[in-house]
Amino acid sequence: LLRPYHRLMLMMSIFDIIQSLAMLVGAAAIPRESNIYGAKGNGRTCDAQGFFMMIGYSVPLYNSCLNIFYVLTIQYGITAQRFAKFEPALHAISILIPLSMAVF
Repeated sequence: LLRPYHRLMLMMSIFDIIQSLAMLVGAAAIPRESNIYGAKGNGRTCDAQGFFMMIGYSVPLYNSCLNIFYVLTIQYGITAQRFAKFEPALHAISILIPLSMAVF
């Protein structure tokens, strides 16, 4: 994980796995009393699934971070070391926006 590209890809992959697992649960997390086919959960399982689905919005934000990285390094010739100086801000944005949407 020495390069910004690898760090961005790792985080994007982690959040993609989290969202994919939430999607895998599917209708099973929906409360039973909703009369939806396959619903086996309760209110808490539905809330948990919704939380992890919202966390998955980090994936397109990390994709945008990769696009920024590519533009800055290819088009403008910025080095990976210079990009690493503001990389934490991109991570914070990519994580905190979906996290705040999921919590509130």
